Amino acid sequence: MSYREMNIKAVFFSKTSTFTADAKYDVYGVNSSGGAVTVNLPAVGTVPAGKTYTIKDTGGQASSNNITLDASGDQRIDGQTTFVISTNGGAVTIISDGAAWSVLNKYVTS
Repeated sequence: MSYREMNIKAVFFSKTSTFTADAKYDVYGVNSSGGAVTVNLPAVGTVPAGKTYTIKDTGGQASSNNITLDASGDQRIDGQTTFVISTNGGAVTIISDGAAWSVLNKYVTS
C-alpha cells in the first residue's frame, strides 16, 4: 500500500435552526441560543463513503438547547438513530462508510 497525499478542504457554515446537512459543507457551527437545533443527516447512500461532518456548538448553549444529529430513516450513528450534543461548546465529527454514520471524535468541555 502506498501513501498518497490528500487535499482536505473544510467549508464552514453557520446555522441557528434545524437544517439538513449538505454534502458541499464539512463543518457546521451551530448556535442553539434561540432553541434546540436538529441536524438532519443525508442518507449515507447519497454522500460518498468517507464524507465527514463536524458539528460544533458555537453558541455555548447546548446544555440548555441540545443539538441533535438525526440519521435518515432507519439509518444509524454508531448504532443509534440520533447523537446529541448536550455540553456547552461540545462538538462531534462523524463519517459515512457508505452504509452508516460513525463517530470519529467527540469533544466535551469540562
